[in-house]
Amino acid sequence: MTRHNQVGLWAVASRAAVVIALAVLSACSTTPTKTSSVLPIDLVKYYDISGSTLAELRRELDAKGPKDGGRGVDAYTRWYFRWEWPGYGKLECDLSAAVVHAEVEVTFPRWQEDPSAPLELRERWQRYIDALAQHENGHVELAVRHRETVLQAIQSSTCENADESARRAVQSLNAANAAYDRKTQHGRKDGAKFP
Repeated sequence: MTRHNQVGLWAVASRAAVVIALAVLSACSTTPTKTSSVLPIDLVKYYDISGSTLAELRRELDAKGPKDGGRGVDAYTRWYFRWEWPGYGKLECDLSAAVVHAEVEVTFPRWQEDPSAPLELRERWQRYIDALAQHENGHVELAVRHRETVLQAIQSSTCENADESARRAVQSLNAANAAYDRKTQHGRKDGAKFP
Protein backbone atom coordinates (compact mmCIF):
# COMPACT_ATOMS: atom_id res chain seq x y z
CA MET A 1 0.00 0.00 0.00
CA THR A 2 1.29 3.44 -0.86
CA ARG A 3 0.55 6.57 1.05
CA HIS A 4 0.28 9.67 -1.09
CA ASN A 5 0.66 12.99 0.60
CA GLN A 6 0.31 16.38 -1.05
CA VAL A 7 1.27 19.11 1.34
CA GLY A 8 2.03 22.79 0.83
CA LEU A 9 2.71 24.53 -2.44
CA TRP A 10 6.32 23.76 -3.15
CA ALA A 11 7.66 20.78 -4.99
CA VAL A 12 10.23 18.16 -4.17
CA ALA A 13 12.10 15.71 -6.37
CA SER A 14 14.86 13.18 -5.87
CA ARG A 15 18.38 14.49 -6.27
CA ALA A 16 18.79 12.34 -9.38
CA ALA A 17 15.70 13.87 -10.98
CA VAL A 18 16.59 17.48 -10.27
CA VAL A 19 19.60 18.97 -11.97
CA ILE A 20 19.87 22.67 -11.36
CA ALA A 21 21.97 23.79 -14.28
CA LEU A 22 23.35 26.98 -15.70
CA ALA A 23 22.41 27.43 -19.37
CA VAL A 24 20.81 29.90 -21.72
CA LEU A 25 17.13 30.42 -21.05
CA SER A 26 16.33 30.54 -24.74
CA ALA A 27 12.84 29.12 -24.29
CA CYS A 28 11.87 32.23 -22.38
CA SER A 29 13.48 34.89 -24.55
CA THR A 30 15.42 35.26 -27.72
CA THR A 31 17.68 37.83 -26.08
CA PRO A 32 21.17 36.34 -25.87
CA THR A 33 22.65 36.01 -22.42
CA LYS A 34 25.90 34.58 -21.12
CA THR A 35 24.33 32.16 -18.64
CA SER A 36 21.01 31.92 -16.91
CA SER A 37 19.55 29.87 -14.09
CA VAL A 38 17.33 27.31 -15.70
CA LEU A 39 14.71 25.09 -14.23
CA PRO A 40 14.97 21.49 -15.42
CA ILE A 41 12.71 21.26 -18.46
CA ASP A 42 10.91 18.13 -17.27
CA LEU A 43 9.73 20.02 -14.20
CA VAL A 44 8.28 23.07 -15.95
CA LYS A 45 4.76 23.72 -17.14
CA TYR A 46 4.86 26.95 -19.13
CA TYR A 47 2.07 29.44 -19.61
CA ASP A 48 2.51 31.71 -22.60
CA ILE A 49 2.20 35.47 -22.48
CA SER A 50 2.48 38.10 -25.20
CA GLY A 51 2.93 41.84 -25.47
CA SER A 52 5.37 44.49 -26.57
CA THR A 53 5.35 46.85 -23.55
CA LEU A 54 5.99 46.51 -19.82
CA ALA A 55 2.32 47.19 -19.10
CA GLU A 56 1.12 44.56 -21.60
CA LEU A 57 3.44 41.91 -20.19
CA ARG A 58 2.39 42.72 -16.61
CA ARG A 59 -1.29 42.43 -17.57
CA GLU A 60 -0.62 39.07 -19.22
CA LEU A 61 1.29 37.80 -16.16
CA ASP A 62 -1.56 38.89 -13.90
CA ALA A 63 -4.25 37.37 -16.13
CA LYS A 64 -2.58 34.07 -17.00
CA GLY A 65 -0.25 33.37 -14.09
CA PRO A 66 -0.85 30.70 -11.45
CA LYS A 67 -2.65 31.33 -8.16
CA ASP A 68 -1.26 30.89 -4.68
CA GLY A 69 -4.16 30.75 -2.25
CA GLY A 70 -6.23 32.89 -4.62
CA ARG A 71 -3.45 35.47 -5.03
CA GLY A 72 -1.90 35.79 -8.49
CA VAL A 73 1.80 34.96 -8.75
CA ASP A 74 4.16 34.86 -11.72
CA ALA A 75 5.57 31.37 -11.00
CA TYR A 76 4.50 28.58 -8.70
CA THR A 77 6.22 25.42 -7.50
CA ARG A 78 4.04 22.55 -6.38
CA TRP A 79 5.37 19.37 -4.79
CA TYR A 80 4.01 15.97 -3.91
CA PHE A 81 5.40 13.20 -1.70
CA ARG A 82 4.40 9.56 -1.67
CA TRP A 83 5.91 6.99 0.62
CA GLU A 84 5.68 3.25 0.92
CA TRP A 85 7.28 0.28 2.66
CA PRO A 86 6.71 -3.45 2.98
CA GLY A 87 3.88 -4.10 5.44
CA TYR A 88 2.47 -0.59 5.16
CA GLY A 89 -0.54 -0.15 7.44
CA LYS A 90 0.26 -3.22 9.56
CA LEU A 91 1.80 -3.58 12.98
CA GLU A 92 4.66 -5.56 11.46
CA CYS A 93 6.50 -3.71 8.70
CA ASP A 94 9.96 -3.01 7.32
CA LEU A 95 10.65 0.70 7.63
CA SER A 96 14.27 0.19 6.61
CA ALA A 97 12.94 -0.54 3.11
CA ALA A 98 10.83 2.62 2.99
CA VAL A 99 10.91 4.64 -0.20
CA VAL A 100 9.91 8.28 -0.55
CA HIS A 101 8.78 9.23 -4.06
CA ALA A 102 8.56 12.84 -5.09
CA GLU A 103 7.12 14.84 -7.96
CA VAL A 104 7.58 18.49 -8.79
CA GLU A 105 5.89 20.91 -11.12
CA VAL A 106 6.93 24.50 -11.63
CA THR A 107 4.48 26.76 -13.45
CA PHE A 108 6.53 29.39 -15.23
CA PRO A 109 5.90 32.24 -17.71
CA ARG A 110 7.14 32.13 -21.29
CA TRP A 111 7.02 35.30 -23.34
CA GLN A 112 6.03 34.82 -26.96
CA GLU A 113 8.27 37.68 -27.85
CA ASP A 114 6.96 40.36 -30.18
CA PRO A 115 9.61 41.23 -32.79
CA SER A 116 8.69 44.90 -32.39
CA ALA A 117 9.47 44.84 -28.64
CA PRO A 118 12.29 47.22 -27.77
CA LEU A 119 15.68 45.76 -26.88
CA GLU A 120 15.47 47.37 -23.42
CA LEU A 121 12.25 45.44 -22.71
CA ARG A 122 13.79 42.14 -23.90
CA GLU A 123 16.83 42.69 -21.71
CA ARG A 124 14.69 43.60 -18.71
CA TRP A 125 12.54 40.50 -19.25
CA GLN A 126 15.64 38.31 -19.42
CA ARG A 127 16.99 39.69 -16.13
CA TYR A 128 13.61 39.13 -14.51
CA ILE A 129 13.16 35.60 -15.84
CA ASP A 130 16.68 34.64 -14.74
CA ALA A 131 15.94 35.87 -11.21
CA LEU A 132 12.54 34.17 -11.14
CA ALA A 133 14.07 30.84 -12.25
CA GLN A 134 16.75 31.17 -9.58
CA HIS A 135 14.10 31.80 -6.94
CA GLU A 136 12.03 28.78 -7.97
CA ASN A 137 15.22 26.68 -8.01
CA GLY A 138 15.64 27.68 -4.36
CA HIS A 139 12.30 26.06 -3.56
CA VAL A 140 13.28 22.92 -5.45
CA GLU A 141 16.63 22.75 -3.64
CA LEU A 142 14.93 23.05 -0.26
CA ALA A 143 12.56 20.27 -1.14
CA VAL A 144 15.36 18.01 -2.37
CA ARG A 145 17.15 18.41 0.95
CA HIS A 146 13.95 17.75 2.92
CA ARG A 147 13.11 14.59 0.99
CA GLU A 148 15.86 12.81 2.90
CA THR A 149 14.45 14.21 6.15
CA VAL A 150 11.09 12.59 5.38
CA LEU A 151 12.78 9.24 4.72
CA GLN A 152 14.78 9.48 7.94
CA ALA A 153 11.64 10.35 9.89
CA ILE A 154 9.90 7.24 8.55
CA GLN A 155 12.87 4.96 9.17
CA SER A 156 13.40 6.18 12.73
CA SER A 157 9.73 5.69 13.57
CA THR A 158 7.52 2.71 14.35
CA CYS A 159 5.09 0.99 12.02
CA GLU A 160 2.23 2.58 13.97
CA ASN A 161 3.37 6.19 13.69
CA ALA A 162 5.54 6.31 10.55
CA ASP A 163 2.87 8.18 8.54
CA GLU A 164 2.56 10.84 11.22
CA SER A 165 6.35 11.16 11.47
CA ALA A 166 6.54 11.69 7.69
CA ARG A 167 3.82 14.35 7.83
CA ARG A 168 5.70 16.22 10.57
CA ALA A 169 8.85 16.11 8.44
CA VAL A 170 6.88 17.53 5.52
CA GLN A 171 5.65 20.35 7.78
CA SER A 172 9.28 21.30 8.39
CA LEU A 173 9.62 21.73 4.61
CA ASN A 174 6.60 24.04 4.60
CA ALA A 175 8.24 26.13 7.31
CA ALA A 176 11.58 26.24 5.45
CA ASN A 177 9.89 27.38 2.23
CA ALA A 178 7.91 30.06 4.06
CA ALA A 179 11.12 31.31 5.68
CA TYR A 180 12.86 31.35 2.29
CA ASP A 181 10.06 33.45 0.81
CA ARG A 182 10.16 35.85 3.77
CA LYS A 183 13.94 36.19 3.48
CA THR A 184 13.86 36.83 -0.28
CA GLN A 185 10.48 38.63 -0.29
CA HIS A 186 9.30 35.96 -2.74
CA GLY A 187 12.40 36.55 -4.88
CA ARG A 188 12.01 40.32 -5.13
CA LYS A 189 15.25 40.95 -3.20
CA ASP A 190 17.06 38.96 -5.87
CA GLY A 191 15.47 40.70 -8.86
CA ALA A 192 12.35 38.55 -9.42
CA LYS A 193 10.08 41.58 -9.82
CA PHE A 194 8.50 42.73 -13.05
CA PRO A 195 8.33 45.56 -13.87
